[in-house]
Amino acid sequence: MGESLGGPYPVVPDWPGRNAGNSAHARITALLLIDIGQSLQQAMALRDRILDQIAPRQGNPDENEIILNAYAVYLGPKTSVIEAAFDETGEAPVEVLTADLLAAIEQYIIDIERASRP
Repeated sequence: MGESLGGPYPVVPDWPGRNAGNSAHARITALLLIDIGQSLQQAMALRDRILDQIAPRQGNPDENEIILNAYAVYLGPKTSVIEAAFDETGEAPVEVLTADLLAAIEQYIIDIERASRP
């Protein structure tokens, strides 16, 4: 887990290979905090969609678009794009490595599960 934020988010998400100065990693962090929050169900659903892009299982790899509250994610097997769900924000789309997104969401799931234990 990363540094403490206080408030409703106790820590900045952290994962193996995270670089705080990397804009792609910053966008992944924002996606996790804003759109996933502490929802284990939503985190697992995102992870499953990423896995379907990397190594299709039962899902449809053509279903690569996920629209969340603040961000839209366009998944690809090697790279993905995270952009603001609404154009009015002025945020530019950011390309991220799909492997980085997967590493982040897998660690985030572990963190959510750990935080929910008594």
